[in-house]
Amino acid sequence: MDNETLAQVIMDSLLVLFIIPGNATSLVIAIRLRKSDSVFTTFMISLSLSDLLVGIFYVPGHLLEVIQKNNSIFTCYVARYILYLSIVTSVYTMVAIAVVRYRACVYPARRQFMVANALYMVACVWTGCMSFCSIPFLFVGLVYRFRDSYGNVITVSGWPEHIPSDYVLERTFCTFRSKLMADNVKYAVLMNFLVTYLFPLVIIAVLYCRIIYIVRKKDSDKIHRHHVIKSKAVLLMTVIVTLFATLMLPEMILNLVVTFNPTIASDLPGYNWMRIIFSNMAISQSLVNPFAYWFFTAKFRNEMKTLFCYNRRNLVTPTYTTT
Repeated sequence: MDNETLAQVIMDSLLVLFIIPGNATSLVIAIRLRKSDSVFTTFMISLSLSDLLVGIFYVPGHLLEVIQKNNSIFTCYVARYILYLSIVTSVYTMVAIAVVRYRACVYPARRQFMVANALYMVACVWTGCMSFCSIPFLFVGLVYRFRDSYGNVITVSGWPEHIPSDYVLERTFCTFRSKLMADNVKYAVLMNFLVTYLFPLVIIAVLYCRIIYIVRKKDSDKIHRHHVIKSKAVLLMTVIVTLFATLMLPEMILNLVVTFNPTIASDLPGYNWMRIIFSNMAISQSLVNPFAYWFFTAKFRNEMKTLFCYNRRNLVTPTYTTT
């Protein structure tokens, strides 16, 4: 096992160890908090669920792909789809939260979003993102590369029925089967950058800048307690959005550069290490949210203490004395 493979195995293992427990705990706490802060925790459930799916499906699948150095139906379709779906649902859930907070802070006298509205928005986000993320995978498939003892190579799409017996399977790739998509991959990558990164983050930035301006414009003596609570929620979501944008940006830029200039993959020194670092930075955005919830939300900290203290008390076996 070379150094790059070993580094990727260690990083994937650490991601699994942090993403699954952290987001599973966040999901349980968000469900328990729905009675007290149902609108925000509904979106928190959506964020935690999307991040948890990455830890359950994508990271173990990617770890298997790295070790075996081959793709499978699971890694090509299921794992990559879950990763793509998690990224898109996360960013558009943040857009929905920004819309809710904007309405609450800028138009406090109007009727605010209720639980039913939040559930409807989350359902629309997941339905739309699932449909959008399915489009590229209609054109993706496994490609098999065979090589004989003389170095001759045969590459076929789909498992072939007739291959000479002296050819041995060397590698399995996950790539576009459609010539139309393969020829227009530049536009597909550019559209992905605009739709899943730049466009939603611009909307979020505009809404939060407006919220911060409105909150700070108010006289501090006249700010009510609910305005302070809203400003704390805005701070929490600002941190989450900033972390998402920062951790995803290097991977997005690298994909754009390599797509429009493929020779850079072989010409740039240390490209493989850059790819490993940037891809793991993008995945790590699935583990930072629980830490942000814990640091900025007192309800989350208190509920976590209650949850774990309650479980610890249940583990204590009662003792009895006889007289």
